[in-house]
Amino acid sequence: MIIIASSKYWQRKSIMMRHSGSCEKRRVHRKINRLRAEMAGIRKQQQCIRQGQREIRERFEEIESECDELKRETELVSQASDNNQLRLDIMLKILQARQENDFAKAADLTCSLRSDHGYMFGHFKEKSASLRMIARETSCYCGLRRLPCYTFRIDVCFRI
Repeated sequence: MIIIASSKYWQRKSIMMRHSGSCEKRRVHRKINRLRAEMAGIRKQQQCIRQGQREIRERFEEIESECDELKRETELVSQASDNNQLRLDIMLKILQARQENDFAKAADLTCSLRSDHGYMFGHFKEKSASLRMIARETSCYCGLRRLPCYTFRIDVCFRI
């Protein structure tokens, strides 16, 4: 009995040995195919991640360029504001000089307003100015010499 049992055992083992090689190969092939499918899925996910990173990088670069452009525009607006403030200060000094009847100072300030800062607001195409002598006043004393003084009215005309 023991021999029969042992022979059955060996028969089974020999059958399993014969089939086990092909079963093992099938199992390995199934495992390889499953791993390949998983790797293909992972590869697709990685491609999607790379594409997303690329899009985010491009969007970030766009935002950076917009930020730089806004900084430049802010600087330009700040410079324009500073220039306008300087012009307004000069204009105020011109008005004060005219109120004090210091027309020479007013003329100098008007010239400085034109020469230092270009046109009054910087975006005019043409400018024509004319000096008109209003009246010859009495002579001014400058040291020992007697110099004639003139009062000028400055007409500035901007053509847009």
